[in-house]
Amino acid sequence: MPGEGATNGTVAPAGDSTSVTHQDVEADDHGHDHDDSHDESHPAGSSDAQEPPRKRQRVRLSCLECRRRKLSCSRELPCDRCIKSGTADRCTYEPRPGSISGPVSSERHSFAPAAPMVSFDLDSRHPNHNPLRRSVDASLLRESAREHDRVRRLELEVAHLKSALAKQVSVDGSTVVTSPSTNKDSRSEQPQEPVAPIIPDNPDGLEFKFVRGHNFKTRYFGPHNAWDSVIQLNGLQVFMRQTADQWLRPLNIQKKDRDRRRNDRMKRFMEPELDLESLLPPREETDSLIAIYLDQFEQLHRIVHVPTFKKQYASFWDPAQTRSAAMTVLVLAMISVSVCLDMTVSNKFVGVKSSSFQRAVKWVKACDVWHNNQSHKHRMLIHYQIACMIYLAKRVNIIKKKRFWSTTGVLIRDGIITGLHQDPEHMSVQISPFYQEMRRRLWATMVEFDVQSSVDQGVPTLMSQVCNDADAPRNIDDDQFDENTEELPESNPDEEYTLSSYQHLSRRSLPLRLELTRILTMSGGTLDWEQALRYTELLTQEIDALPSWNIDVAAESNSIHKPILAHTLLHVQLKQFFIPLLQPFVKQREHHSKYQIAEFLYYNTARDIVIAHDKLFQRGIRSLNFLREDTMNSAVNLCSVSLRQPKGGQTPSLRRILRAVLQQVC
Repeated sequence: MPGEGATNGTVAPAGDSTSVTHQDVEADDHGHDHDDSHDESHPAGSSDAQEPPRKRQRVRLSCLECRRRKLSCSRELPCDRCIKSGTADRCTYEPRPGSISGPVSSERHSFAPAAPMVSFDLDSRHPNHNPLRRSVDASLLRESAREHDRVRRLELEVAHLKSALAKQVSVDGSTVVTSPSTNKDSRSEQPQEPVAPIIPDNPDGLEFKFVRGHNFKTRYFGPHNAWDSVIQLNGLQVFMRQTADQWLRPLNIQKKDRDRRRNDRMKRFMEPELDLESLLPPREETDSLIAIYLDQFEQLHRIVHVPTFKKQYASFWDPAQTRSAAMTVLVLAMISVSVCLDMTVSNKFVGVKSSSFQRAVKWVKACDVWHNNQSHKHRMLIHYQIACMIYLAKRVNIIKKKRFWSTTGVLIRDGIITGLHQDPEHMSVQISPFYQEMRRRLWATMVEFDVQSSVDQGVPTLMSQVCNDADAPRNIDDDQFDENTEELPESNPDEEYTLSSYQHLSRRSLPLRLELTRILTMSGGTLDWEQALRYTELLTQEIDALPSWNIDVAAESNSIHKPILAHTLLHVQLKQFFIPLLQPFVKQREHHSKYQIAEFLYYNTARDIVIAHDKLFQRGIRSLNFLREDTMNSAVNLCSVSLRQPKGGQTPSLRRILRAVLQQVC
């Protein structure tokens, strides 16, 4: 039949020929039917028979919902009126003439191969007119329809992508505008050309444009701060400058003498502090304490660049040079860390407290007072080094233990406001390669401080809520780069030990450790047995992925490299999570035999931690005993497992391990 399958310009097969009619007459924007005012009574032999007998009707650009409600339409997808009325899901448009509105499968079926010649009846709905029949090539008709539909789809996709991209840039992260997905069941009309977004006049990049400054004098501003509202308006900054030049310059308020203030600030910074210098011990003792720190502590938590520090420390004792107060505080904080390992004064006691502890408390208190009086606006690299060194001194000497967790939280917040949690290499601000690597190292140090204090205290860590985009410090030694380096060297392989190997490898297991810390401290309920086994397997995979350095060969040499320190800490900081994961199931071992594996892993973990610390102690390395509480916790855990064993179940090896633990604790 001529009327079947002929709507919307489709071609329906009917034997050897196909009968096709024009599109149904469309309704206008006000819902009225279109008047068919064209007369098509031309004879078949006239010249007009070569042209289409009917003029193609104009496609309505308004959406169907606005046409139904007889309202004006913004011709977007979805349009403004549909968004305001809450009917965005019903905002659809009519297809263009010649396009196919059905799904792909039906479109291909409608253009199924037919006879090579098809005939279609023009205006067969009007029986009073003489029918016009002509033959067309079916293959050309099918190919033309396919190409038209393909071009139409590409136009719609490009228009949608442009609109979504323009809206996303214009809101700049503060408001998320979701662009509707283009499906095959509803075809939208091609929207108008999107308005160009307002781009701020700042040269910063899109991702980290809220980081301002250079080197360590940077400040991080989130996407919802007040300054961002100002820079979003194009031309407002220019207007503010012009207004200031017009009205404030005559009053000498607009332009301040920044150079003079900067010189005065640097002059005060370089001035010595006689009260702080009076606390310094003699140079021979200070040199010894500095060497102890660099030998046993700096390989774990990287705070200073060793060659640069040694150069500054050499000029520190030069009588012709002026000792800056900041350098004096850094030296005092550093020797406060290592004074606990000085055997010449550790055996001397004043009352119940050792002489080394009392000296450390006096030095740390003086450093704390000086650091708290410094400006937060004009901080440099040495200020952040001093902050990390002061906390390390408090941690080693157990000064204000109840404030460890809150102190590390302050360090993390200071690092975030400086932008240390964003990788400096991806920023558009000016940061030299030397300061890029130092920013990564100090941020890694702050993170490890916060994570370990949270594990020891049993409270959540602030890092669980921070988007840590900073890369891991590179596995390079300090002599491979300096302040004059224009490009950082490539990171060495993991199998090659450097002074930064611990920080480089520790960053890989940080997501797993943060997840375990969050689960163990913030979850309302306890883990089931299957979850505990899954996390135990993940921890084991991280431990197996650690490189195995030749520890014995390095220990025999006099090199500053001590792989056993990094090797021990990388294993211990992962194995420490076995204890809280398996502890609930060890208590149920008496009631169910399937938890025997929990008791076995629990015992082996505590034993391995004790043995690792004992190996360090036998080699004269005691830094981990002051940085962590693993020895005491492992001793208690081994005693707990031992008490649960039947009589006569304690082996001589267990008694020997417990005796070694008690010796270290005492």
